[in-house]
This record gives sequence, C-alpha cells and structure tokens, in this order.
Amino acid sequence: MQKVINIEELPYKELFTKTGMGHKIYILSNGLKYKEYNQNDPSFTKQPYNRELVQSLKEQVNMTSSVVSFPISIVKDNKRLIGNISHFEEGTPLEEIDEQIKLDLLLPEIYKAELEIERLSQEGWILDDINSKNIIINNKDNHLTFKIIDTDYYIRRTELSYKEIIEQNRAQLISALIAALIPNIAISKIMKDKRIYNNYLLAINGKMHPVDFLYEIINTLSKKEEIDTVLSLRKNIS
Repeated sequence: MQKVINIEELPYKELFTKTGMGHKIYILSNGLKYKEYNQNDPSFTKQPYNRELVQSLKEQVNMTSSVVSFPISIVKDNKRLIGNISHFEEGTPLEEIDEQIKLDLLLPEIYKAELEIERLSQEGWILDDINSKNIIINNKDNHLTFKIIDTDYYIRRTELSYKEIIEQNRAQLISALIAALIPNIAISKIMKDKRIYNNYLLAINGKMHPVDFLYEIINTLSKKEEIDTVLSLRKNIS
C-alpha cells in the first residue's frame, strides 16, 4: 500500500467506533483500520505541533515491529493531515482482560513487549499514550498476543539520552499494566513491605523493568496462596 494516500482515494469505509478525543475509527473494505482525526483537536490543527505529528507519522509508516502496530499509510488532503491507516488488531483492550487468563501466558508477552520498547527507545522513540485501552490482548488456543496500538503521538527525540527515553517509556507501560491488572496496589497491604514499596516507586518512575516488578509482586503473594491467573492476582492484592 502507498505510504501517503489522498482522502479521495480511500476505499469504502464503515464506522467502527469513536474515541474519547472525537477521532473516528473506520474499518475499510480491505480489512484495514482507518483513523480519521478530529480536526477540532488542536494537536492536529495548530502549528508547529502539527508539523511534528506529520513528520513523525511519515517516519512511522517505515517502521516495523512485532509488538507496536505502526501505521502503514497516512491520509491527507491537499493541505492537511486527515488520518492514518494501520492493521486492525483483533482482541480485547487490556482494561477488559479476561480474569481467567493465566499469568504464565501473559507475563512472557509483557517481557517481549519490554524488549521491543527497549529497541524503539534506542532509536529515540518516545511512545506517548501507552495506556490500558491502547494495549490489545488476543488469547486464542492458549496462544496470547500483546499489541500496542494508537501511535499517533509518538515522537522521535534523538536529542534525549537513552536513559531519559527508556524511563519515560517504561513508566507508561507499568502505569498501563497497574491500571488494568492491579489498580488497588497503591492502597494494598502489600505496600507495607518496604522492598515492595521502594520497587513500586522505582517501577512507576521507569527505573525498574515492569515485568520484574510484576514477578516480585506475584512471588511475594505466592508465599501464602497460589497466584496463577489475573483473577487470583487481583483478589490477593485488594
């Protein structure tokens, strides 16, 4: 598919949903996803940020990733950025994860995502807007996939150090994981454990691997009861 598409060249589209920011998501007749930006969102109308977004999306369409679902085309008219086209990732948002999913399926996928985030961080990408709605979990036949979508606000910041970038990206990932999997952790009894509390602070500031923090929580809780599913993790951290 061509990297830049004029709005008039789009194939037939059917409205799928609308985001909280007013952007419309369509499914195209070829099965791809088309995101049409709300032109009242100043991020897409005011300069100079609009130029940054357009430049970033032009770079993103050349990116490949096993975890991050980068756009494959941008859509413009004669003057404006209108939207982008990407693959439609089937599955469930992380915030709606099935509580019966086994942690031994989920945690290795989180680790793979971390490795990919490290790779992208080395290239200077700040993965802005990773949240529990923008992570898609697909669990079929005991094979789980973990995809990060909606890369619209990703910007390459080569003037920043790797340490600065990876800490920002890890902080976003662990925040999304905590919100979806263990939202009550900040007020949980487990926080009375000084080691857990200190590592929690490290994790939310991007100074600790998210999957290491999750494993530490699970291992600590497992001393009293088996922790093998999302449900058992949530129940024991309430």
